[in-house]
Amino acid sequence: GVIFAIFMLASMVGSSIAGKLMGEGNVPVESYMQYVFVAAAISLFVPSIISHTSLSENAADHQGHLSFTGQLEIFAFCVFEACV
Repeated sequence: GVIFAIFMLASMVGSSIAGKLMGEGNVPVESYMQYVFVAAAISLFVPSIISHTSLSENAADHQGHLSFTGQLEIFAFCVFEACV
């Protein structure tokens, strides 16, 4: 439940930012969407690199605390959700 709530928060932050950019009217969508697509692609690339290299470790310990790579993966997915 907590991870879903974090993703929904990231999605709402992205929606809020997009609403402000589109609300100004003087910034064409084409000018910033290429950067959004690049950020989304990079954010999905990060978990892929972590899982296919020696950086992969357990995402959480036996007490449920996230490791650094687990936190990095969650952050990358949140960036993707904000871009979507």
